[in-house]
Amino acid sequence: LAIGSVLLGDNQSGTSRTVTLFFLLFVDVVFAFFWMGARRGRRAGSGQFSSKPHRLALVDDLTPEDWGGAYGVVASADSAGSWRDVQRLYMEDHLEMAYDSAQSLGAGPLGLGLHTFRMIEAEHRVRTLGNRLSTEPWLHLEWLPDELIRPVEELCTLIRHACEEVSTDFAFAMRPNVCVTIFSRESDVPWVPGRHGYCVHKTPYHKICLPAYLTDDPEQFTSAVRHEFAHVMTHERSAGRCPRWLDEAVAMVASREPAPRGLGPAGWFKVSELGPAFLEDRESEQGRRIVASAYVQSHVLGIFLVSLQGVASLGRLCDAFADNSFGQELAIRLRGERFEEEALNQVYDLSLEEVFSQAREWAARSWTMRS
Repeated sequence: LAIGSVLLGDNQSGTSRTVTLFFLLFVDVVFAFFWMGARRGRRAGSGQFSSKPHRLALVDDLTPEDWGGAYGVVASADSAGSWRDVQRLYMEDHLEMAYDSAQSLGAGPLGLGLHTFRMIEAEHRVRTLGNRLSTEPWLHLEWLPDELIRPVEELCTLIRHACEEVSTDFAFAMRPNVCVTIFSRESDVPWVPGRHGYCVHKTPYHKICLPAYLTDDPEQFTSAVRHEFAHVMTHERSAGRCPRWLDEAVAMVASREPAPRGLGPAGWFKVSELGPAFLEDRESEQGRRIVASAYVQSHVLGIFLVSLQGVASLGRLCDAFADNSFGQELAIRLRGERFEEEALNQVYDLSLEEVFSQAREWAARSWTMRS
């Protein structure tokens, strides 16, 4: 606007000058809108990581989204750039190149590279030593033959059935490309991030990684697949906009795990607190308490929303993140509104604060009636 004002000088009348400046303001807002959208698209496309504690085991994860920020702060430009190349290769699922590049970098600044390397190493082991099968045009499986006690055909059936259940429950018609990787039992150690299962949205497909011990129990395995495939669904339907707490709320409902019978050990989080709670240090006792409570609260929120309009409404809620018109998008950004605020209002006619407060009251009444 300042440049436009200088260029205009005194050569235009007051009315013409005002119209021109308003036009420049409009162009500026539109540019900012698309620039922010492009940044969001890059973040969504570069991959998002979500992990869940199956069998109440908590994972210690430095997520792919965290890599760039961590190394950008603590590493030199050259080192950070090298690790960003590793991240790029990993997100493209070029595991051999990512593994070789990570090996050449050592532990990285403050040892943060070990988190990255161990996760790549776990996936790389299955890729290089295991088998790969396409059970459907959109569904692929990677596994180590000597690690399974059940026939791979049975696992393929369980995976396909779990995905179909999620699609039916949430009215999800799409079949995005998915690769399911079953880790080696040797990867079930504390220093492997996400060793209890995660979903990462890579460039060629969504990748679901699960530990081999889950395959020993068909019920546990099916529940885990439902949970992780729900992350695939929320990402696809919300265009990568679904916040962590809601992503987990949908996944916990999809897994069909028993409803919580009370608050988690850290109590109830405010709207601004729940998302960051998932990122607590899971090596400490306090961190594990906070993360466990975050999953419990997300589960409660998910069940509460289901009580209002049914399971399929969670699917419509994900859709509401990505169905805005240009004008709606512009208005949301100008107001500085959270996308989940608009989506919740569209589907349930409730604000974000109202959902949190009413869910807590609803859960308290349910727990009181049970006792």
